[in-house]
Amino acid sequence: MDRLLTIVLALLAGTVFAVLSVQAQPVHNSPPPIVAVNLYAPITPRLATTTTVVAETTTTIAVIPAKVPLDKSKRCPQYEALFAKYNLPVQIFSYIAWRESRCNPNGINAKWDANGNMTYNLNSDKSWDSGLLQVNSSWISSVREVCAVNTGDKRRDLETLFDAECNVKFAKFIMDNTKGKLGNWNL
Repeated sequence: MDRLLTIVLALLAGTVFAVLSVQAQPVHNSPPPIVAVNLYAPITPRLATTTTVVAETTTTIAVIPAKVPLDKSKRCPQYEALFAKYNLPVQIFSYIAWRESRCNPNGINAKWDANGNMTYNLNSDKSWDSGLLQVNSSWISSVREVCAVNTGDKRRDLETLFDAECNVKFAKFIMDNTKGKLGNWNL
């Protein structure tokens, strides 16, 4: 019950927009507890509706950060199975893909001339972002490892991020291996 109270307080404080999913585990060898969360209840400033918890539980809850709109038109449903495959929070990453690339696995925020010179980019440090989830070029060493590519050419190796599977696999790497987690996408 302490965790439930913590979640309700977080909801009231406005740090959480809505509860995304709930998984409950029974304590000792008791039958599974009943945990009910109304996912699509009207939200009065950042408050979700939670109903009864029957039995003492250890609960794992994924939440939708306040910056993620509930508007389903701001999602990439065609990639949601891929996000689920890598155990990423599906609704959050579906929104990130929409926000970052408008669901385009070939999205990039830089241009080069015929000689390979960068002529345009959005990042002030001359790095660029590639693929569905716009992974930054500063991750080159880790991209080479996670996506098993190393041609010796940075730009060519980063083009592997245009493969949605590699891009999402790398997002999983970021989530598992950084302190920033969703903060890497400003969430």
